[in-house]
Amino acid sequence: MLRLPSCILRPASCSVHPASWLLPLAPFLLPCVALALVLVCAGTARAEGPGGLYTVRQRFGVNVISAYGGVPTFPGRITDYAGVEDLGFGWYSDWTVSRHAVLLPGMEFAQLVPTRGWPPNWSAVREAVVANPGALWIIGNEPETRGQGELTPAQYAQIYHDAYHFIKELDGEAQVAIGGVVMPSPLRLRWLELCMDYYQSTYSETMPVDVWNIHVQILQEKRDPPDNWGCGVPFGLDVAEGRRYTIVDCASVDIFKQLIQEFCTWLVEHNERQKPLIISEFGVLMPSWYVGGDEVVLQFMEGTFSYLLYARDPQLGYAADEGRLVQRWMWFSLNYPPLNPLTGEDDFGGALYDWQRPDTLTPLGQRYREYVRSASLYRLFIPEVHKGHAKEDLLAGKRSR
Repeated sequence: MLRLPSCILRPASCSVHPASWLLPLAPFLLPCVALALVLVCAGTARAEGPGGLYTVRQRFGVNVISAYGGVPTFPGRITDYAGVEDLGFGWYSDWTVSRHAVLLPGMEFAQLVPTRGWPPNWSAVREAVVANPGALWIIGNEPETRGQGELTPAQYAQIYHDAYHFIKELDGEAQVAIGGVVMPSPLRLRWLELCMDYYQSTYSETMPVDVWNIHVQILQEKRDPPDNWGCGVPFGLDVAEGRRYTIVDCASVDIFKQLIQEFCTWLVEHNERQKPLIISEFGVLMPSWYVGGDEVVLQFMEGTFSYLLYARDPQLGYAADEGRLVQRWMWFSLNYPPLNPLTGEDDFGGALYDWQRPDTLTPLGQRYREYVRSASLYRLFIPEVHKGHAKEDLLAGKRSR
């Protein structure tokens, strides 16, 4: 499974300070904000967002924890959280197949067929496909990783073949996405290539992927103890280690950008860039006190959101979406407990809500809401990526390392 490292004492809570570069711009920004508010209140303004195939709302999503082991009263529905509609996201996943997912107006649900304990309940899948025409279907969750799919490339290729054709025969308009690897590191891209090779040799056709999908959880790749926290190495690859990211690297905007650009390059090299790319899970898995406090995670959130919204490249991007590198994404998570409520041990970070007080946003939840709201109101400058680097953007998150 994904392993958290043993760590040091928690630092004091970090307060959030406004960016200093905004102060000189205040005389120019305040009139614009005032005008926008007047127009919105008057009902005459339309939130244009950054343009392209999707609105801002459609691009932003969240992962929702539907249950937590040992906590029977865990609030696992989006409607359990007060004001969740104000966060501004337009799609979510809880890693399940659902015939009638809980939805708010303007919201979509991403179906996910679990690959552990294969085969799935095909009757339940059939009912969900028929009830949700044109839905997005993700086949598996981190299929290459210990504690998740734990599948070799050959095993996943067979599973993907069966699931893809089962869904498509019921709904030709369904969009089928490959299961997101933990991160698009070189080791995991090799695992994907072996999947595609096996599929081609076994079924005499290219692996049919409607939507490319990855996770971006920046973790160490190390198979054997000691100190083998992180995501290990992909099943079926006879290697001891890959990228040895550190604990604080999981909150690095620069590494996040590098991984996205490397994956987009990989798509181009494999003649697959004519398809949309989604990130069905990303964030900072480590509790904030592992990486320096809430402020570090907030900087990561803002920096990655800005990059995802506005980074484009005529060679690496998706042409149908004005050359954007990524089309849609989901933040991990809406409600995962940072402390195990049964043992008090550290668990995953990144929650937007305090699950024990489902009417209370965390600092991350407040910033998420503010960011999406601002991005929905204004059409901002869109940088292009050239030779692997993005032009400076006023909203780009920065942190020294």
